Amino acid sequence: MNLLLVAILTGVDFTLLYLLIPNISVLLVMGFILIFPGIINGYFYSKENKKINILIYPVITALIYSICAYFLQSSGKIVEFAKLANMNTGELVVNINTNITGIDMIVFSFLLQAAILFVVNILTRRKVNDKSYSVKQNI
Repeated sequence: MNLLLVAILTGVDFTLLYLLIPNISVLLVMGFILIFPGIINGYFYSKENKKINILIYPVITALIYSICAYFLQSSGKIVEFAKLANMNTGELVVNINTNITGIDMIVFSFLLQAAILFVVNILTRRKVNDKSYSVKQNI
């Protein structure tokens, strides 16, 4: 059930990104692509805490990312976003890569989500160990 919820919420996240781009900031785009899926995955992983989900949730996120990236690229929205977001102030240059369907981006999405879940795994394991330690001391 949690796998389905992760897929639905991640799909909603990327659908909102598709609908809002190109009229949002670069930071918000990064939030939709990197941060929100990490929060979704971390929340559901901490609820269920099955080791296999450290791999399954990032695979789901990477698949949904690649689908959304394909639609963004084929619709031309990412090119329009890049034109609006690229800037050069003399001291700072920001260039947005319009090739978001590359294998490097999909692998990065997977690895980032897996790293987030690895950290959540360590934190939840540490919290459980701290509770069991305090219970043992009280006995």
